[in-house]
Amino acid sequence: MPSYKALSPARALDYLGDAQGVRSLMQTLHSTLTQELPQLARWVQEKDTSAVRQCLHQIKGFAPVFGAESLVQNIMRVEALSKATLGDQDFAPLAQAYQELAPHLQQWQDEAKAYLAQS
Repeated sequence: MPSYKALSPARALDYLGDAQGVRSLMQTLHSTLTQELPQLARWVQEKDTSAVRQCLHQIKGFAPVFGAESLVQNIMRVEALSKATLGDQDFAPLAQAYQELAPHLQQWQDEAKAYLAQS
C-alpha cells in the first residue's frame, strides 16, 4: 500500500466500516475536490469571502473521514479564519492561509485519485 501524506484510508475504513463504503465515498471526495478546488482558488482571487467560507465548509465535511490529522487541523483553521473575515480589508490573512493550504488540498485530491486507481 502506498504512503499517503494528506489522505488517510485507514481512518476512512475505521469511520465507514467497509472497503466498498470507503471506495464509494472516496469517489465523491475526488469528484468534489476536482470541481471545488479550481472554484476555491478563483473565489480567493476574487476575495469572495462568502463563497470561500461555503466551499471550505463543504470540503471540511470530508476531512474527518479521509484527511490525515494535520490536513484536518489545517482545513479547520482556514475555515475558522474565513468565518472571521468580514471583507476586503482583512482578506489578506485568509488569502495567505489559503495559499498555505492549497498545495495540501491538491495533494489530497491527487492521493484520492491514486487510491481509486489502485483499488
